[in-house]
Amino acid sequence: MPPQTYEKLCQLPSHHCIGLRGHAIFSVADRHEDAVEAARPDVLFYLSYPELDPIIDKTPYKEQVTEIRKINTQGRTKEALALITDTMVDNLTVSGTPKECRGKIKRLADHGVTLPIIRVSIQPFKESERKEIFFRAIDTLKEDR
Repeated sequence: MPPQTYEKLCQLPSHHCIGLRGHAIFSVADRHEDAVEAARPDVLFYLSYPELDPIIDKTPYKEQVTEIRKINTQGRTKEALALITDTMVDNLTVSGTPKECRGKIKRLADHGVTLPIIRVSIQPFKESERKEIFFRAIDTLKEDR
């Protein structure tokens, strides 16, 4: 939705201005490869839901996702994770260096997302490291950068 349209809607008395939401897996690290690797388990988690098929059907990954689901339901998680390519993670998540992540969030906004909802990738980290991962995500998204 163009920003002008959103602003006009928000001026209507009956309209609740929640915004156009967009959900995204978010993984940030100093090295792009580390962020991609951290996001991979979350991608597998989401790909396991057939409710996402209408979205997956619009990507070039439909056949890969079918195979990933098949292998994952057989309990072969490591094999399923190995089938999720770096390109898939790059295209399906907001992941990378802080600068790359800010650029991806900006592209979401350019496409009309006014309320990005992020799921910070923490699965591969120890419990004692997770607080720092959340703080890193928050710091990356600060507008004053």
